[in-house]
Amino acid sequence: MTDGQKREVAAERTWLGVDVSLGISGAGLIASTAAASLPVLGNPAFYIGCALCLLAAYVGLGVFVTRVPLPKLPSERSAERLHGGLDAWIVEGLALDRRKISSEEEWQTWRHDTSVWAQRTYDWLVAEVSEARADAFTSQTVMAAHIPGTYNSEHNDQRLALQARVEWLQRLKNAGP
Repeated sequence: MTDGQKREVAAERTWLGVDVSLGISGAGLIASTAAASLPVLGNPAFYIGCALCLLAAYVGLGVFVTRVPLPKLPSERSAERLHGGLDAWIVEGLALDRRKISSEEEWQTWRHDTSVWAQRTYDWLVAEVSEARADAFTSQTVMAAHIPGTYNSEHNDQRLALQARVEWLQRLKNAGP
């Protein structure tokens, strides 16, 4: 079963619970009105019970018979927002990594842009995920290696750090919140 199918089943279970609760509440109010030997047509509980039963029928018909698209669960909306934000930071980080540097001025601009990206990503992680994960983002261990096409050794080291951070963001996205 794919993640999408699992979410759909979870949403259907939620709506089924709502539908059953409405139906039982409505039927209970109608039955209690009748059992109390009260005048049924003049009692507000009877009308509320009828309204709940009609609402249950409407939800059941709309969700389970005509297959109206279900609204997303709050957890789904939260996960989509998280993944969308992570995607944006990953794309921006990859663009920085691919940027070609051929002069000192380009090097200084790249260095500034990279530090700004790292700080903005850190701030976003603190706000949207957690401070612990944001701290993990900034403290990535980098293995020494030579990347072809680097401007100088410091550029090589910073590209390695940038790549490690982008990979960390990708792992966070794949692992979920």
